[in-house]
Amino acid sequence: MEIKMEKLFYIDSYIKNFTAEIEEVKEEENKFHILLDKTAFFPGGGGQYCDLGTIDNIPVIDVYEENEKIYHVLDKKPNRIHKVKCEIDWSRREYGMQHHFGQHVISACFKNEYNATTVGFHLGKDFSTVDIEGFYKEDDMIKIENMCNEIIRENIPVEFLNINKKEAKKLKIKDDISKLGNDIRVVKFGDLDINLCCGVHVKNTLDLRVIKIKKFEKYKKATRIEFLCGTKAIDEMLKRDNYLNKICKLLSSNEEDAYKGIENLNNKLNEVNKENRRLEEIISNYEVKEMIEEAEKIQDMNVIIKTYENK
Repeated sequence: MEIKMEKLFYIDSYIKNFTAEIEEVKEEENKFHILLDKTAFFPGGGGQYCDLGTIDNIPVIDVYEENEKIYHVLDKKPNRIHKVKCEIDWSRREYGMQHHFGQHVISACFKNEYNATTVGFHLGKDFSTVDIEGFYKEDDMIKIENMCNEIIRENIPVEFLNINKKEAKKLKIKDDISKLGNDIRVVKFGDLDINLCCGVHVKNTLDLRVIKIKKFEKYKKATRIEFLCGTKAIDEMLKRDNYLNKICKLLSSNEEDAYKGIENLNNKLNEVNKENRRLEEIISNYEVKEMIEEAEKIQDMNVIIKTYENK
């Protein structure tokens, strides 16, 4: 009986380094596809991209699963096959892990508060988006964002269950399980949410640190929400705070008065632009009159020749 590869990323999603044995090396199109006896490299799935990193100090450029075997693609063949040192690109893993689970939290809040279904999710490099059926206003977004961050503060453990169809029906999982086998993996946090998921996630909601909704817009019959989680969200907020400090310094005001100061400047600019347009119209009328008076007379016609640049 063939023993299945040990998937360390399901045992502990926080493993950054591990040692493994190389069991197979396939060379295809000048790339080396490495099969290890165990791996912490997640091959991707559930809307989450694969891990990258190094094997024997050689960059891993892709990871994929084929026939329940996980292959790691390298440009160069490793020098050894025993006790090979492997390292995960932790920044990439953490970003994917936090934003994937962040989507679960946002979706759970919309489901519990508005009975709204999630119809799309995209994990991007700089931010992620989730599509929620229906249309929402800014007050709704503020409410959901507060709910999400309250869940984070509650430090709810994230559970992963490997169950069969019978057990899945008892748990009343909302996902369609009719086409699945009898080996089902679900993610659950408290009584807030439970659904099918093959991705890797944080251990508890507190590890998300913060969820920040950046913007939202109508998208087909849904609302597309752009959001950040964890380390990426904190870095973004620190950057914004730095810009806000510069704005306050420039306006010689505190944070509360900064908006009013910018609003006043904008109103004054609009007034100036309006006055400029009025003056330009007056000048143009005089210019037209002058051109007509200076026009070359050819029989009964006035011929005006005038060249303008940047006008």
